Amino acid sequence: MNQLANLSRRKSKVSFPIWIVMLVDVTLVNAGFALAFVLRFGLHIPAENFRAFVGLLPFISLLAVLIFAGVGLYSVRRHSYSQVSRLIAVGVGLTFMATMAMAFWERQLAFPRSVFLVAPLFQLVALNLWRSLTLRLERRWHGKKRLLIVGTDQDVKRLLPKVLSLPTGWVDVACIYPPEATAEIFHALPGVDAVLLTEKVAPEIRREILVGCFELGREVFVVPDLYEVLLKKSSAARIGDTPIIEVPEILVPPVSMFVKHSLDFLFAFFGLVVSLLVFSIIGILIKLTSKGAVFYSQERVGRDGRIFKLFKFRTMVADAEKLSGPMLATENDPRITPLGGILRRSRLDELPQLLNILRGEMSLVGPRPERPEFVRQFLEEVPEYRYRYLVKPGLTGLAQVRAKYSTTVHDKLRYDLNYIVNYSFLLDLKILLETVPTVFSGEAAAGCEQASNVDDLYQHFSNANSKTLRL
Repeated sequence: MNQLANLSRRKSKVSFPIWIVMLVDVTLVNAGFALAFVLRFGLHIPAENFRAFVGLLPFISLLAVLIFAGVGLYSVRRHSYSQVSRLIAVGVGLTFMATMAMAFWERQLAFPRSVFLVAPLFQLVALNLWRSLTLRLERRWHGKKRLLIVGTDQDVKRLLPKVLSLPTGWVDVACIYPPEATAEIFHALPGVDAVLLTEKVAPEIRREILVGCFELGREVFVVPDLYEVLLKKSSAARIGDTPIIEVPEILVPPVSMFVKHSLDFLFAFFGLVVSLLVFSIIGILIKLTSKGAVFYSQERVGRDGRIFKLFKFRTMVADAEKLSGPMLATENDPRITPLGGILRRSRLDELPQLLNILRGEMSLVGPRPERPEFVRQFLEEVPEYRYRYLVKPGLTGLAQVRAKYSTTVHDKLRYDLNYIVNYSFLLDLKILLETVPTVFSGEAAAGCEQASNVDDLYQHFSNANSKTLRL
């Protein structure tokens, strides 16, 4: 009974309710427009001009919330100030364009164009100050978490650099144990705030640690196995009086697929028309800066394993794989041209894939298409990889906005399966919006890291923290 009483007395950690964050965001966005009006007209704002703003105010508020949610501003956790600031800039920019389009659509011609131009400046300053305050308070309330990592040597080497790359002030690695060291793990639990369980921790050990963490009120992070990702869309059911979990088949409904492909065609056609000038400029720059063709085609694997030719702007020297054969790009790859590096970081090299979408070979959103040589290798290593081909490959995808080019096949597959299992039109829209800050950051387009760098980092951490790191 005492154990039950102790559990009930545990308090939830303080955090900003998301609705408060949304409310303040919307207030600051509208306040930015109001201040711009004051700057433009002083305190005596013409009634006709202000009525145009009031008429659009509900649309501005709704658009701001949808766009901010779409770019990820309401799902940021343990981000740095620079990451949040970049998302704010993208959110304000998209809100500015959407508001101008709405004013034109609603024929609110009395809405001054000068206000449209000045308001984003006020909004950027106010939103950055507000989000900086929320981040500071969240860090103060939660404090730096002392993290215990449980995993095999290989998994820890893979995850440790990512944990250490988290923004300063959120996590401090206290100790690392192999899964079989259960006695040491439970002895260390009272002295840590959170536990990270890697993929290869056996289910029975994982269960023991989860129970221990729950009883002590410790936060737990779990790297899911691939089959656990497939359980995400499971629902409660029963056989007689026995509760069961029902797992649906991994298929996108035919009606949803038809709508998705129809929108793909419309957006790809519109995108090609709008980007014709960009195509011309990039083509001229490629011809001026390096020898070879402007476009590059390559065999990729599409839905149901069908092979198709994927189009890209050429970013490497001509005949880059003539001697090496098929291989993934690496950090500072000498085959990438200076202009090619810019195109890859900005994702502009993938614009020609709008043609693949028009031809029905790709979608706007979906798992990225891989080369047949790599697919055969991945299928041998990870049999679940075949589930990626239940849908068309995409120009962008969940793995592209949440991971990096150098992310492992297993982790990218987790994102791809998450997307397929949880597919919806709103998820597609969210991924498209999140693609915008990803393009501007350039981080996701980095090449594969060399394995030796990870080993060196792991060894360095072990030597530098020998008093707290236990292997």
